[in-house]
Amino acid sequence: MDTQNKKSYSFSVQQSPNSENEHTAIVSVSLCDGTMTVSNFGSANQATVNSYNTVDIINAARNDAQAKIQDQMNFMSSQAAYHPSVSTAQKDSTYPVNSNSSTTALPPSQHKHGGGSKLASEKQKDFIKQLADRKRIHIDQLCMDMFSHGSSNMTGAEANEMIKHLKRS
Repeated sequence: MDTQNKKSYSFSVQQSPNSENEHTAIVSVSLCDGTMTVSNFGSANQATVNSYNTVDIINAARNDAQAKIQDQMNFMSSQAAYHPSVSTAQKDSTYPVNSNSSTTALPPSQHKHGGGSKLASEKQKDFIKQLADRKRIHIDQLCMDMFSHGSSNMTGAEANEMIKHLKRS
C-alpha cells in the first residue's frame, strides 16, 4: 500500500496521570501531512491544568505535544525556505530523536503560555537541582542532551520530563 500522500493524525497515552506519578500525563502525537511525519511528546499534570480530572490532564499533554509539533513544522518550513534544494527525506533526517531522550530535538518553544509550555517554575528547577546533585549530573548538559537547549529555557513540561528521567536513572 502506498503511504505517500496519506494524511494522518494519531496520539497515544504513554503515561496516565495518577497519584504515584504526581498526576502527570505523557502523550505522544504523530502528524503526517502526506509528505512527512512529525512526532513528539507532551506532558501535563494537575498543576499545569489546575485540575485532577484525568481527561483534562491528558488533553493538556496532547496540546503540549501538538504545540511542539507546530514549532517543529514551522522551524522545518523556515529551513526549507532557506535551503530549497534539501529533500524531504533530508529534512526529516536532520531532526533525529536523541537516543537518550523521548523528545525530538526542537528549537526553543515560542509558546510560553498554557499547559506545560510555560517556563519551568522555581520549585521544579529546585527539585531538578536536588535530584541532579544527588546523582552528580550537570543540569545544563542533561537539558542540552534531552531538549537541545540550556536549562534557562526549560518549559514546565520539559522540567516534568527531566524529573521523571532523573528519578528513573
